[in-house]
Amino acid sequence: MRELVERDEELRALRAVVDRARGVVLIEGPPGVGISSLIEAGTAYAAARGLPVRTAADALAGGPMLLAVDDLQRIDARSLRSLAQIAAHADVRGVALILGLSTGEPPADAALVTRIAASAEVLEPARLSRDGVAAMLRVDPQDAEGIARATGGTPFLVAALAEGAEDRVGPWAAARLARLPPPARRLATTVATLGEIALRVAAPLAGLELHDAERAADLAAGAGLFAPGDPLRFIEPLTASAVAAPAAERERLHRRAAEALAIEGAPDLLIGRHLEHAPPAGDPAVAATLAAAAREEPEPAAAARLLERALAEPPPPDARATLLLELARNELAAGAPTAAARFEALLNTDRRADAWHGLAQAHLAYGRPRAAAEVAARGREDGAPAEPLLADELVAALFDPALQPVPDIEAPEDPSLCAVLAVRLAWRGAAVERIVPLACRSAGARPAALLTLVEALMAADEPALARELLDAADTRSDRIAEATVRSLRVYIGVFEGTFGDLGDGPPLLAPLARRTRLLIRRARGEDAGAPVSDEPLLRGTAAGLLLDGGRHAEAAEQYLAALAFDEDVMGIRHPGLAPWRSGAARALARLGEHERARELAAVEVERARAAAAPTALGRALSALALATGDLAGHEEAVALLERSPLFLPDALLELGTALSRAGRGREARAPLARALELSERLGLGLATPARDALREAGGRVRRRARHGAEALTSSERRVAQLAARGLTSREIAADLVLSPRTVEAHLRTVFRKLGIAARGELASVLRDET
Repeated sequence: MRELVERDEELRALRAVVDRARGVVLIEGPPGVGISSLIEAGTAYAAARGLPVRTAADALAGGPMLLAVDDLQRIDARSLRSLAQIAAHADVRGVALILGLSTGEPPADAALVTRIAASAEVLEPARLSRDGVAAMLRVDPQDAEGIARATGGTPFLVAALAEGAEDRVGPWAAARLARLPPPARRLATTVATLGEIALRVAAPLAGLELHDAERAADLAAGAGLFAPGDPLRFIEPLTASAVAAPAAERERLHRRAAEALAIEGAPDLLIGRHLEHAPPAGDPAVAATLAAAAREEPEPAAAARLLERALAEPPPPDARATLLLELARNELAAGAPTAAARFEALLNTDRRADAWHGLAQAHLAYGRPRAAAEVAARGREDGAPAEPLLADELVAALFDPALQPVPDIEAPEDPSLCAVLAVRLAWRGAAVERIVPLACRSAGARPAALLTLVEALMAADEPALARELLDAADTRSDRIAEATVRSLRVYIGVFEGTFGDLGDGPPLLAPLARRTRLLIRRARGEDAGAPVSDEPLLRGTAAGLLLDGGRHAEAAEQYLAALAFDEDVMGIRHPGLAPWRSGAARALARLGEHERARELAAVEVERARAAAAPTALGRALSALALATGDLAGHEEAVALLERSPLFLPDALLELGTALSRAGRGREARAPLARALELSERLGLGLATPARDALREAGGRVRRRARHGAEALTSSERRVAQLAARGLTSREIAADLVLSPRTVEAHLRTVFRKLGIAARGELASVLRDET
């Protein structure tokens, strides 16, 4: 027997009536909700307890026994009368009754069923939640979301999909429909065919007067087919698909629905969603409505489908190029690989200026910067607006070192051009006061420009401005922009000691994603000695893993190679973007090459001071102090890194270690203890060496809490606090730039550490323990 999910309350009630061997339980619900499975569970429990399962005739003579009857709605009136008599005297006779009643099908005698229910404990099992569907399928909740939506959480449908028995769905759905009277069947078929639709529109399409349609809708809702209310919609889209009309009838109904909505003056989007499924008829007005609907549609993939249908109508010849351009832009926003070809097809039309820019953007999004630069240059030669294409060309040069960047221009207006010029200033090591004005004018920049600008602003210690630009980005109808903003929020979070989920993204984001994952690996101390990337753009970040793994000679070599590439090939001189001198200095100092380490670190200190970048300066000073043994340098580094959670623990550890080696163990304990506390709270891999160093300095290492609020990591605490405020997993995921799967994993750990079982207990526990 299949394990019953989210049925604890029902099973408790069934076991209680069996244990008493008297009383009545009536299980009532829509078809497929699992009534028969619950009755089977009750009879199995009775058999295990030694309680006989008998017929109705035996029950009239008295117990103790269990009488289980399913489908009361199909039992004849005489049998119902006997059951009503047994139910009324079940406590006296010592008989336990478990009865099942499927809603939506009238019983032979409704009054008798009402009498039985009056003697019973009525259970109404709900449809399964997404988590219940996941438990039934034994998959992650996030992976169960689509099935939960398609089945409406109906256990029968979930089981059919889980067992690969989709062929059972059609006959089951048809049987449910057949039990309805003809008007309700016609209305249900109409709604199944058209999707969500207002009752007043569906009624005439089903051949019904409005008052008859209202009665029919109530019957379909009572049968568990429709969700309550208006507009009408099926609870189970899978059932709707099984009973929808054939293709020809479907097209006819969609066209009639569109005509009815147009007469009512409904929004174009509502009309267009029906016209999308009607066959082309060569009507320019239909093409115009579909185009208008696409402009109202917030989802780019859905808008693209509406535009493709508009082009198939077809539109007037003079409107075709405009619709093709809108289609290409929506496909690009949806991440579809067909967008580039669409833009290319427009280069010989009167929309070629827009097509040049769109094609350059498509090549950038698909990770082809060289092609993007070539297209941008050709577009400028063709007379297209210069600034957007110049921005595209400059951005492409940032991604491909083989490209020669074009000259700057003065007083740019295009936000993306402002962004990329700010990046170029940052790369050259300019002071922050020169970078920020241009960055402030880049609100609304395109994803590729925003990508490089946020990295530059983080290097310049301007995280607040970086977040402002991300908040201002319009991502509502652009999947690439949405993915870019999400990835950049994760990237910013790493420097603040939070490690989010990057998820999947377009090729444009691949370098940032790889760099972010390397930073997270290093921060957490994961696979420190494992092979790392030798990709030129990632070599310096990857060298940190070699350094942490004790492979100092290899680390120094990789840091110096990264330095040569970034400075000589890419032209990056900002110590926040390319802190490879200080990295090499650390590796060389540990190899005993102190003079060479000092020279490298001193250059980076000088450049960081010129750039007015506190974090870069703090990291460079820490490396210089490591090479020279200068305690004052370590102390200044700690002071500069106070607002840098990712780098502060390392600077504290180095200060504490230096003090300890200088024979000042008592003074060393405070920075070492703080390094340990920060590392444990943030979940950094530095916790173990900090703990060891504190012990060596004679400090007392507090045993790390395994339970209670103190045992929570910073990520777990943030998730718990938001959950305690009532946010759902999806809302928490959006707020913290995590996946819902990660949020739920954190909550399971939080519940275990706090010794609780539900979200409702979080608020009081966190208040009591903090």
